[in-house]
Order: sequence, then C-alpha cells, then structure tokens
Amino acid sequence: MAVFSRVKGFTFNGTVVDNSLDNGIYLLDVNKDATAELLYTSFEIPNRDGTLTISNRYENKLITVTIGIYATTVQERRNIERELIKNMVGVEGKLIFLDEPTFFYKAKIFGAIGRTEGDVFTEIQIPFLCSPFLYELYDDSRDYTINQLANTTIDELDGLLVNKAAWQNITARTVKTIVNTGNYKALPTILISGTADLVTIRIEDTAFSVANVNGIVYVDCDKMICYTISGSTKTSKLTDFTGLFPTVKVGSNAIIIDGTSVDLQEVTINYPNTYIV
Repeated sequence: MAVFSRVKGFTFNGTVVDNSLDNGIYLLDVNKDATAELLYTSFEIPNRDGTLTISNRYENKLITVTIGIYATTVQERRNIERELIKNMVGVEGKLIFLDEPTFFYKAKIFGAIGRTEGDVFTEIQIPFLCSPFLYELYDDSRDYTINQLANTTIDELDGLLVNKAAWQNITARTVKTIVNTGNYKALPTILISGTADLVTIRIEDTAFSVANVNGIVYVDCDKMICYTISGSTKTSKLTDFTGLFPTVKVGSNAIIIDGTSVDLQEVTINYPNTYIV
C-alpha cells in the first residue's frame, strides 16, 4: 500500500494534487533540500594553509515530487496521468505545497517525467527546477498582481503576487521606506510613470538613473532589464539606463527618488518577501 506524503499536496499552474480529495491522485513523496546550494570557487595560495573560497550566488533547487495514481486498469491510469500533467509542462509558474500555502517557488519542468507501473498504482516522478528561494504570499491588500496594472502586461511576471509600495505626484526629492520581512534579499520590479529628463532612484546604497522618461518605464532587477511597453511590443531602454540594479535587503530599506525636471504620476516598487529557508 502506498504511503502518502505529510506535505499533503501541491498546486502548480492550476493543477491541484490534494491528498484529502478522493480522486485517485495522491502525493506520495517530496524530495527537496532545506536550502539551495551556495556556489563557490576555491583558490590555493602559496604559503597559506587550506584554500581561499569566494561565493557569490545560490544554485536553483531541484524538487522532485512523486505522485501515485490509483485505478484498476493501466489505460485508466494513463488517461488520468495525461490529464494531470498536460498543464504543467512547458510553463513557468508558482509551485505551492499545501503544508505551507503562503509560500511559493518559481518553477518549471525541464527534465523527463518518470513513471513506475504497479498493479493498481502508477507512480510518476516530476522534477521541478525551482528558484533557490521561497517567496511569500499574504492573500490580503499587501499582495499585488503584476498583470492587473492598468494598461500594462508584464509577461515575465504574469500572475506573480508580490508586495507593493507606490507613491504618487512626485515633483521633488522624495524619501520613503519599504520593509522586506523575509530572510534574504529581494529583487524588485520598479515602475516609473510620468515625465523627466532624468530620474534617479536609490535603494539603500545602490542607485540607478533613467533618462528621457516619457510614459511608463519598467526596471526589472531580477532579469536586469529596463524597458517600455507599447501595445504588445516591449522596447529596451537600457541605452538610457545608468547605474546598478538594486536589491531590497532584509529589514527596512530607505528609498530616495530624485532627478531633473521630474513630474511623475507614480513610482511603484514591487518586491516579494524572500526566504532562503
């Protein structure tokens, strides 16, 4: 008899596997590390014992889930299997485990989905390549769905719930504060709406500037791009971008908005509380 996972189930791109449902589909096992792997390089130095190590980034997590499909015939199980996985392949989405329903990984399936056939159970193994970190959902007014921005679509972040801080009618130097209550730095997406010869935004010690602002400009600090959108066409604005892409550190972060001939209807910073464990 199969043993069900204490994780209880998961959701991904509209597909739900929930052990409390009597539908013949059960989560049997979840194989995931507690933390992502920290990548490093070692250097041997003459007359120095040991090695000098330098680390600067975390590797993606590979999370493998095992699902049991119960039915009396192989053909029945195969039909359930096809229906189950058809919406999970070829897309990036939020992977949410039901034992922690307010956290998600960014995930996509790249590897082959395995299958083990039994008498009445078929087991399939699904390898999700996931972000190194967990991101937090609040399910209240602090959540913000990027694709609900008026007159905009951001395909890379479609449907991703994040924290939102927004300030309107900026014509002079403005100082604000945002808070990341996670335990790892967050990578924000910043929307600048209005006109300016030059806009400079500083988050703590890191600043960037965008010249010739006329309309809506997006700065995506995760993908390290700056662009505008007209209809369904995205146009790079990196030629008008100078500086570094900032992060939102754990805790309180000072935000300074300044520039030349600034007349901004709104500046919005979207960022998820981020967790390394």
